[in-house]
Amino acid sequence: MDVMTMNTIIPSSHKRTRRGITLVETAMASAVLLMMGGLIIQGTRLTAKTMSSVKSVAMVSRDANVGFQKIIDDVRKSESLMTQYPVESPIFVADNVTSVICRQPIADIDGNPIEGSYNIVIYRMELAADGTRVVARYKGRMDNGACADPVFDDIVAENVVCFNLRYTVNEMLIGNASTQTFALKGTPIGSSEVQANDGDLVAPEGGEVEGEGDGEQVGRGNSRLLSDLPAPAVAAIIANRIPVAAEIMLGTVDALAGEDATFSGKTVAFARIPNWGVPIGVEYQVSPTEAVDSDASSPTTALVLELKSDSKAQSPEPMTEKDVMAYNTTVKLMNKGDH
Repeated sequence: MDVMTMNTIIPSSHKRTRRGITLVETAMASAVLLMMGGLIIQGTRLTAKTMSSVKSVAMVSRDANVGFQKIIDDVRKSESLMTQYPVESPIFVADNVTSVICRQPIADIDGNPIEGSYNIVIYRMELAADGTRVVARYKGRMDNGACADPVFDDIVAENVVCFNLRYTVNEMLIGNASTQTFALKGTPIGSSEVQANDGDLVAPEGGEVEGEGDGEQVGRGNSRLLSDLPAPAVAAIIANRIPVAAEIMLGTVDALAGEDATFSGKTVAFARIPNWGVPIGVEYQVSPTEAVDSDASSPTTALVLELKSDSKAQSPEPMTEKDVMAYNTTVKLMNKGDH
């Protein structure tokens, strides 16, 4: 019997075609992969840079806020602000753009203030070694007029743009039917006098002062003051200060604005005699160098504070207005006594 062999014919459309990858396709695929890798790396770097910038700004903001709050707390605890320290041979002198000197009462074990004993806390804006500005904290002590040597304590704010200080007095007078003139605790100053005062930034001369404990020595040898800045920089700081307007309130009316009252030296004079028993609220700015007693105590009852810092101090990009963080408030001296 013949065996019939049958050949299966496969249509050409079902044949498997095998072909290698060309060099062009390989190059194109490599290029696409390189582009995708580059985009991923660039995106990762951008994200990391953004996160680092955000973290840096957050840290600067946090540190500036903590430092500002520390200044507020020390001013609030003060019995008075001082015009200079130590009293006899000052190293620190209060002014409107660099320095504030706080005098805080010291209490005994029962919480009663010890007469004549005070802790001294000083804040001063200085130039750091890298040319940036910082606010440094110093400590001292007074006992019956004797001043301990000031000692460096801490840096409370870095990368400071400006440190503005406004010394103000708030008084409550009572109308007297027999007089038009009332004595004031301090001498009100006008804008021109403020400008002149703020422009005088020459630090007092003095040698090194021996520190106490672990503190550093204080003196011109290891701290550069604002007076070392070029004139345009000082002018810019002064121009950005917080304005403080004087007012004399008779009820809800400002007698000063209405030209019904004027300042003359340490007095306020009214155009007509105020009614008997009418409370007269007087608020005015005083010079930080005006003392009301031999211990260099200022008549200041409240301090207007402003601290501005650069949020992008670590960035090589130049600072813009939006990079400046500003903190400001008015602090009343909680333990203020009459002198």
